[in-house]
Amino acid sequence: MTGSMISSEGWTAPLKVLLKSPGKLLMTFDISWTSYQVFNGTNGWSQDNHGLHDVTGRSLALLKREAALFQPARLKEQYSGLK
Repeated sequence: MTGSMISSEGWTAPLKVLLKSPGKLLMTFDISWTSYQVFNGTNGWSQDNHGLHDVTGRSLALLKREAALFQPARLKEQYSGLK
């Protein structure tokens, strides 16, 4: 998928989302550098203008949730009360 990322600071950037089941995700956006966020179904990594980082804790939970949200078939599994 392609689109635009809009920040709370007011900037926008081209966004690309690549998916592979089950729950694998690669997101990139480009401002003056390219940011990568990767989730392989278990672990997460990010790369920005400060280098490569392991994604852990709350950030990993958010990345896992984003991977699930981009997989429409898994919405009922993740959110049983979704209406």
